[in-house]
Amino acid sequence: MSAKRAYLFSGILSVIFIVVCGNVSADTIVDGLITSDTYWTVNGSPYIVAGDILVRNGATLTIEPGVEVRFAPGRFLGVLDGTLIARGTAANRILFTTNAPRPTARVDRWRSIWFGDGAADAQFDHEGNYVGGSIIEYAVIEYAGWKEPPFPPGNTVDERNAAAILLINAAPYLVHNIVQENLRGGIGCYWSSGVRIEGNSLVNNGYGLGIFYNSEVVVRDNIISGNTGTISSSGWFSGSGVMLFFSEAEFFNNSICSNSRHPWAAPMSGAAGVYSRASAIRMTGDRIIGNKGIGFYCEDPSPWEGGPEPRSGIILSTDPSNPTKIYDNSRRNEPFDVCNYMSWDGNMTPEGERNIDARNVWWGTNNKVIIETTILDYSDRVWPRRGIVFYDPWVCALPGDANCDGKVGIADLMALADNYLGPGKWWHGDFNGDNTVGIADLAILADNYGRMASLPKTPEPATLALLALGGLTLISYRSRV
Repeated sequence: MSAKRAYLFSGILSVIFIVVCGNVSADTIVDGLITSDTYWTVNGSPYIVAGDILVRNGATLTIEPGVEVRFAPGRFLGVLDGTLIARGTAANRILFTTNAPRPTARVDRWRSIWFGDGAADAQFDHEGNYVGGSIIEYAVIEYAGWKEPPFPPGNTVDERNAAAILLINAAPYLVHNIVQENLRGGIGCYWSSGVRIEGNSLVNNGYGLGIFYNSEVVVRDNIISGNTGTISSSGWFSGSGVMLFFSEAEFFNNSICSNSRHPWAAPMSGAAGVYSRASAIRMTGDRIIGNKGIGFYCEDPSPWEGGPEPRSGIILSTDPSNPTKIYDNSRRNEPFDVCNYMSWDGNMTPEGERNIDARNVWWGTNNKVIIETTILDYSDRVWPRRGIVFYDPWVCALPGDANCDGKVGIADLMALADNYLGPGKWWHGDFNGDNTVGIADLAILADNYGRMASLPKTPEPATLALLALGGLTLISYRSRV
């Protein structure tokens, strides 16, 4: 081979080597203490957590968008007295997952991300914008829930209520995350005040969100769905979507839907939607719909010496113009949207400690008799007598407003078309209450199409005729599909 040809051949090999090897990302193995400011970058990704990670001594761990953090079975990331800044983007999320080959196997799961007493709390300006402190944003957290949860020094956490993200007297900002497929909980808060949980999807976990023991939390714009319940070694069950124990929470515009009771749970022992014990709750514009079990369930406090003080005061819908919607929650032997299992204390007002203020709720119907059948409380004469659920006045939807959003429009027509000539409730398009979606219901919708709650005027007859024709055409088409 000539020198010129040999030189050319070696150059080609060098280019091939650079192209091939330059695109191979070497794993970065991490474990132990982080005691100085540390950055996990895309160039070092994936990070394999081979041993437990502890952020200490005021250090900050910053994780870039697009980084993958893969945990060996049983390992955790703990922020004991430092800061975690994990900020992905909507298009480039951070991933926290297992590094084991069988992600759903109990023994192959990692433990959790936990924040301890000394973790830096999130800071906000006077307009509520995040300006510093610990944050997890636009991340995916999945396949956590090893057989034993992590316990920071000096704290105890109920084993069955451990979570993929665990706060223990800490307040990071949790926003726009997907928390999914975790064996126990999605997010669990213990003794944590000033916590904001906003815009997350908590799906297909043991429970979605747990708020425990003197915690004070704001929960806004989250999707809590597909969670299946957690059960203790003693066999009792509490909640699937949201659980509250001896805490306070404000809920705004969350969707708590399609959660289910644990299959081992005894009847009337908890909720598929929201479970509350000795907690204060205020809800505005939330949706507790389509859970396979009781929608909202509360029961008596059982304080213990030296334990947290019981809280009281439950308001399920604070704003009639943005009502909480509670309907279509049931399973066998549990056909209730709201169940007050607190023992009655003799108070006959909505403000009573053992009563529930459920006024201004949309119950999926305008029919008082139907509403009463979906509530279990004092009036059912269960012994011992239970607290009262005050539901009158309730929000009445406009005729034809299937989704109770204050206007009659295309979404309502589509709901009716999807269920035409079949059995249905109000939200399916049965506006005349005969349990069937038919031509009479279409006429009701047509009469009110374009109407809004604050604008009683209906469209002109020509508009109604066009609507009726279009609706019938759509229904005819869907019937043939």
